[in-house]
Amino acid sequence: MSEQLPTTALEEPTTGFNPLSSLKIRVKLSLIIGAILIATFAVVLFVVTAQQQRLLTRKTTDLCKILAQNLSAAAKENLLLESSAPIQEAIANIEKQRIEGVKELAVVDRNENIVAHSDVNSIGQEFLLSTDSTTTVNAEGQTPTLAVFETVSEYIYIDSIFIRKSASSPNVFLGFSAVRFSKETLHKPIEEQRNAILQLGAAVLLASIVIVFLMSTQIVAAIVNLSKAARKVGAGDFSVRVPVKSKDELGELSGEFNRMVKQVRERTEMQRFVSDIALKMIQESENISLGGERRFVAIFFSDVRGFTSMSEKLEPEKVVEIINIYHTLQTDVIQKYGGSIDKFVGDGIMAIFIGDKLADRAVQAAVEIQSKIGQMNAARRAAGELAPEVGIGINIGYAVLGNIGARNRMDFTAVGDTVNLASRLCSIAPAGKVIVSEAVMKEVTATYRVGEKQAVSVKGKTASIDVCSVEGILEDVEIQK
Repeated sequence: MSEQLPTTALEEPTTGFNPLSSLKIRVKLSLIIGAILIATFAVVLFVVTAQQQRLLTRKTTDLCKILAQNLSAAAKENLLLESSAPIQEAIANIEKQRIEGVKELAVVDRNENIVAHSDVNSIGQEFLLSTDSTTTVNAEGQTPTLAVFETVSEYIYIDSIFIRKSASSPNVFLGFSAVRFSKETLHKPIEEQRNAILQLGAAVLLASIVIVFLMSTQIVAAIVNLSKAARKVGAGDFSVRVPVKSKDELGELSGEFNRMVKQVRERTEMQRFVSDIALKMIQESENISLGGERRFVAIFFSDVRGFTSMSEKLEPEKVVEIINIYHTLQTDVIQKYGGSIDKFVGDGIMAIFIGDKLADRAVQAAVEIQSKIGQMNAARRAAGELAPEVGIGINIGYAVLGNIGARNRMDFTAVGDTVNLASRLCSIAPAGKVIVSEAVMKEVTATYRVGEKQAVSVKGKTASIDVCSVEGILEDVEIQK
């Protein structure tokens, strides 16, 4: 069984439902800016309205205070003389000024009967403060004689009229003057200003949303380009590049993305020159150094027969093209069965199998390779092309897996007698055949169609070695590839 490289799963954070998550970025930005502007204008509107209302209320109080005090001054002597004509004349003079908001002017005697009024029909009637509920207002500028009352629709300013006959005598209450002022008049400019602020705010809000929407379109376009490029990279296209159109953060992000893709492409291309086992060792090791460890392995060697004569007849480019075709076919099958390509040696391949059922996986890979090469060669011969055969040798046993070489240049490979014997078996394997050692046949669990066991002499061994050829599979077993 091949040892897979460790991977880290990127888990998406699990959060509750967020209704904003499905909105486009430009819509989110528009909503955020809109909310900020609305909140800002709401605060401005509240502050300005409150300030204006305080200012107008103070001015109204000052105005009505003066009017009430003027009426009181005009009425004081005439109330003693019980002469209402001069008081009525004073009210008429005030009315000529056409002061907006003043609804009623009145002078009332001590019996609460109206002696002078802006509406002459009310003279002689009892003065009623209001038919609505009233509250006393602690108005700014209020004096001991001036009281301010408030109803739903108006302010009522009452100025009491007293007279003192001598310095030692107490004040004598003669009556009071009253001024009614409409709240509608007071609130009208406030409403007008509020409406003006709301109209201005609506215009600014609309313009801001349009501007933000247009600006965010450029931002979103850059993000969309990055997203499309990321998907292409995820699909294995490392030639993609994102255009850098600005010098802001998005421009920097695009530049960093391009540099990242370049580095990933370089690393991916470099991995094609490194075996899976070596790559796993690099990823798991904090400090890579010379040396290795003893492991039980299956070693696979293959060699293209007739390579020398083919090289003499063909141009080098054509030779490389043919070799690559056969190497690609073998590599796909070896990796299918969990093997790792250790190296390509000219027209030969060295592969390593480690893990469970390594003997079965190596043998079945070899049998499938010979079967597929046979099919491919039949088609090549029919097309009039060269159809070289491949010989394969397999051995199992202990070998040292590790880094061989020097500190500044090393190669991760397997070394030992097990490797040497597999190489020798490959060299004696006839074209189109798979030669395995006796140790391999003892380790396999499937039933294979094999040739007769033979004792052969190989270079580097003093004693003969028992080997046999594997022709096919009679009874397969399930192996993890």
